Amino acid sequence: MKYNSFVFLFFLCVSIGTFSSCASKKKITALNKEIEKLHVKVDSISNELVLKTLALSQAQKTITQLSGNKKPITSRKKIDENNHERVSFFIQNIVKYVDWQPENYFILGVVGDDKLYEQLSNQFKGKKIADKPVVLKKMNSLKEVEFANMYYLSSKKLSLLSEVQKKGKNNVIIMSDVHQSTEGVHLNFYLENDALHFDLNDDELKKCQLVVSSSLKNLVK
Repeated sequence: MKYNSFVFLFFLCVSIGTFSSCASKKKITALNKEIEKLHVKVDSISNELVLKTLALSQAQKTITQLSGNKKPITSRKKIDENNHERVSFFIQNIVKYVDWQPENYFILGVVGDDKLYEQLSNQFKGKKIADKPVVLKKMNSLKEVEFANMYYLSSKKLSLLSEVQKKGKNNVIIMSDVHQSTEGVHLNFYLENDALHFDLNDDELKKCQLVVSSSLKNLVK
């Protein structure tokens, strides 16, 4: 009798163990399936995120390209004789931001604008730049172009720019009224809403061997 009871209990334990083992395997299998589903879902979300990121990146590139190709709307106008007094005042202040190295005189060349030459002559009369007396020189033709520490080149005489560059080399500042970025010109004057402004050509200033104070940029509109 005891033997039969023992056999019964043995088989009962085995059955329970087998049932528990089967139940555990089913749970593990079910969990593995859930995990697999989660992996698939995560992969799907990741792929969707990558696609959206690429789409956003492409959209940004398109916007940048469109912005770069779009011509800026501007109300800039060229200066005229009525602005010469203000231009000469600006020039008098701009020269303070450059580390000039003149020899005996500071030479200011005015190319192609007799009216501005007269105004600057009055503006700089008896004054010094870098402790040197200021001498103005009027230049209206190719033969008249000579070395100066700083030039004002009228847009009417822009054809003389190469000769001005040749005479001045990289030791000068060239100003003009071309009212737009021009290769070889460091500073441009222009009118906007009847107010006089100027901008700087950073690319040309980098070529210049003169030291230009960064504070000059603070004066730019």
